[in-house]
Amino acid sequence: MDRCSALSLCENGTRAVLGFDSGRIAVLEVSSGEISRFQPPTKAAISSVAISSNGQRLLAGSKEGEIVSLEFVDGNWKVFSKHQVKGAVLSIAVAAVGGWAAIQIESNRHFEWLLLEPDRTSSQISLGRTNHSSPPAVFSDNGNSMLLASGNQIEVWSLNERKLIQKLKSHSEEIACLLINPSGDIALTGSADESVILWDLKAGTALQNFNPFDKVRSISVNMDWNLLVCGLDVSNTVVFKVNVKATAKHPYDDYPRRELLRNNAQGAGPVSISDDGRSASAAFGTGAINLWDLQTSSLLCSFRAESAITYCQLTPSGRHIVALDCTGHVHLLKVESPHDMLR
Repeated sequence: MDRCSALSLCENGTRAVLGFDSGRIAVLEVSSGEISRFQPPTKAAISSVAISSNGQRLLAGSKEGEIVSLEFVDGNWKVFSKHQVKGAVLSIAVAAVGGWAAIQIESNRHFEWLLLEPDRTSSQISLGRTNHSSPPAVFSDNGNSMLLASGNQIEVWSLNERKLIQKLKSHSEEIACLLINPSGDIALTGSADESVILWDLKAGTALQNFNPFDKVRSISVNMDWNLLVCGLDVSNTVVFKVNVKATAKHPYDDYPRRELLRNNAQGAGPVSISDDGRSASAAFGTGAINLWDLQTSSLLCSFRAESAITYCQLTPSGRHIVALDCTGHVHLLKVESPHDMLR
């Protein structure tokens, strides 16, 4: 059996890319469930995949450092470029525009960030080395900015200038997850220090500090960036109200709204929220996936896979969940009518 080893859903929720131990790649059309398979583009097992926000470009990296880029042209997927790096590919992130890609590799227990320049098959820019792994990089929608996590601080990079702009530090422990808003001026970081920080990237200051009283493993925000969902270490999920209009001079003084969603499962996993902020999903080490109604803080439904969930994403519409478990099984879950289920 060819085990699925990597999965990524595009930002608009229409397509997902799958990577397999054989080096094969497949593209899943979420609405229909149809899968397009390709001959193995790499010789080694796929270790990480990423797909652009519009679903038109994908990258796959292998444990042997092979990186393949494909683009959807005239109704077909075609190989656009190939790269070879010195290390196993741990994570890949693709910019919405501009063709940039950020690659995290591991070699001899050392970790390095590489930036692949657009439209160049061999140009790689090293962004630095560390002795620990980090969450995947994130890009602003305009393709001008990129964020990297480095220990307990974030690095803000300008892609136009190809240089590090600033480093921001407020967490006392390593950052586990990070997000950047479409315009690239606001960011969120979650850490093992039991906090989530809302950042003003232009001013280089923290606007809000959320305390969920447990180690933060994953975060997600809705389209308006006014609801924050956090996946916590002890399996609970917490929801905060975010005020992105806060400033360093006029901070958000009231303690943010905090709703605790108690999950009957163990082992924190990824969380995600629909664009309208009405529903959220949470996945766990037991294989459970819960779907919540955030307006009522009620559990809509629950699904259990065969093993721990390593990837889980709710589509922006809230109508599908795409997930991957440790055994390599891919789960495409369809919710017929999320907000009618309680009636």
